[in-house]
Amino acid sequence: MKRLVTLFTFLLLFLLSACSSGSEPVQISDEVRFGMILPLTGQTSSLGDYAKEGVDLAFAEAAPDFMVNGTRIKLIYEDDQGVVKNAVSAAAKLIEIDKVSAIMAARSSVSLGIGPILEKAGIPGLMVAAVPAAIDVNKYALRFWVSAEVEGRQLAEESLRRGYQKVAVVTALDDYTLSVNDAFQNTFIAAGGKIVMDERVQITDRDMRGLALRVVTSKADLLFNNTSGGQMALFAKQVKEAGFSGGSVANVFLDSQDEVEAASGALDGTFSVSPAATDDFVQRYLKYHGRKPTSYSIIWYDGALSLINAVRNDMRTPKQIFSFLENMDTISGAGGPFTIRDREGDFVMVLKEVVAGTIVTSELP
Repeated sequence: MKRLVTLFTFLLLFLLSACSSGSEPVQISDEVRFGMILPLTGQTSSLGDYAKEGVDLAFAEAAPDFMVNGTRIKLIYEDDQGVVKNAVSAAAKLIEIDKVSAIMAARSSVSLGIGPILEKAGIPGLMVAAVPAAIDVNKYALRFWVSAEVEGRQLAEESLRRGYQKVAVVTALDDYTLSVNDAFQNTFIAAGGKIVMDERVQITDRDMRGLALRVVTSKADLLFNNTSGGQMALFAKQVKEAGFSGGSVANVFLDSQDEVEAASGALDGTFSVSPAATDDFVQRYLKYHGRKPTSYSIIWYDGALSLINAVRNDMRTPKQIFSFLENMDTISGAGGPFTIRDREGDFVMVLKEVVAGTIVTSELP
């Protein structure tokens, strides 16, 4: 008995000593949950992989233990496989069961699909979407992407600057690509350029050799490869095999080394525009993940950092988080100073071009 009392006394003294010798243990006063809807499997899963890597780096740097000011942040990922109906189900589950305070989601079509659900529940939506309607269908939505109007206009302006006059356009049937196509054509035609071919493909199409031959016979001096992720490289190879020798411009799906490598050289010389990243961010990302970031990595890093910043400023509820984010003060983002004004993220765009199988970045003229 005496031995047990002695042991108990020793343990008690040890615990008291531990409590007094160091800092006080963090008291968890609350938990805030954020939902992340991404294509983690399926045709566009590479987008989801890069996006998640951006989120991972943001938390590794700003909240490595997922604790901010005594509040634990819990991330709940949902795989929509790039399918809108899956995203709708995921959003409902995140709101009704998981009780999230905000949702970040990828792609324009998904943002349009889940927007009304988020608005009805009063949940802020960080929408990685280019279409204008992405923030119109949900008054609590914030756009974490450059608008389709800006991207399409910049692609057309760069095409004209390089002297191209006749463009063959092949566009995937998706809200994002269709919106970029409209802006591209409006700008290109207004400046005196000609659209000599304008075709659509399903995002699941794989055998596009017939279209590739039509690109050749259209006498275009430039191809606008406005297809989807995982499809762009395949179409580029089919166009090259058909004998097309003109130039090539593409949407932001070009900004993936995986896409470039899958093309086996067929995307060499293709140019595009995408959100900028600082050299320091690229090096930090490369060190942490072992590969360079894409546009999705950049945007999702900034989105995650914005949510962390909201919690750091004692924002917990959906209403508090939206109010904080819609006119957020400047933070140090992946591309440099980043802020949100009138529900729109402020992103700087840069020129990307594939040179000998590598994506090279430069400033837009």
